[in-house]
Amino acid sequence: MEHIKTKDFDFYVDESGFTFNREYLTGPVKHKKSIEMNPLLLKHLSEEDQSWNYAFVSGIYHNEEEKEEYEKRDFANGITVINRGTMNGECRKNSGHYHGVSKGHVLPYPEVYEILQGKAAFILQKSTNFDSEEELKVDDVKLVILETGEKLVVPAWYAHCAINIGDEPMAFYNLAAKNTPLFYDPITKKHGFSYYILKENDILIAIQNANYNNLPQLKVVKPSYDEKLGIIEGKSVFAQFAEDPDIFRYLDHPEEYEAEIENLLK
Repeated sequence: MEHIKTKDFDFYVDESGFTFNREYLTGPVKHKKSIEMNPLLLKHLSEEDQSWNYAFVSGIYHNEEEKEEYEKRDFANGITVINRGTMNGECRKNSGHYHGVSKGHVLPYPEVYEILQGKAAFILQKSTNFDSEEELKVDDVKLVILETGEKLVVPAWYAHCAINIGDEPMAFYNLAAKNTPLFYDPITKKHGFSYYILKENDILIAIQNANYNNLPQLKVVKPSYDEKLGIIEGKSVFAQFAEDPDIFRYLDHPEEYEAEIENLLK
């Protein structure tokens, strides 16, 4: 059993997933087994593999006042823990998805992630035709490397997948606007994201997914900070929201902040 404790959250990770070490207002912890990831993996796992791949909870608050603040703004948060280890050499990951365009907008909503423990990589792949019958066209692919405490704001049009590239369970927090259409099928139809991330002798290896055509070269990037977006070094997203929720206005007004969000990954 492993204890993960931050200034905001306190929970344990064991062989069955994770459990909280104190009382929170939250929904149930849900789990996804490794075998359920087969449609998204480079190499399928055997039916005997019943290990858990990742666990997550949607909505986590210390008290009713916090919960009411999120609900008033129609925002959602959550925690995900991705298990340690690999799956036939491929780093453990979550399913990943695209955000569709919400009613009244011309850009998909962004999403904020913060690493609570471990070392993570996020694959971001940009497509604007994921909700059509056309062949999926990928215009850009980034691999964002994050350490404990670092944050990522996913820009418009980028599908995103979280990957545990460390040697311990990797936990992250997310914050997003509700009522965001989520598109998983474009990823499933291609048997995963555009690149698979493997690990061998502590070296990461990126392998192109042969189900995609004309893929751009993978770019490895590190995100930057922007206090105007609430992305502040040394301060958690949860604490920043509690102090100044208005600073995250861009989560449901993406058109007004498009350049600032994209600049975080340049």
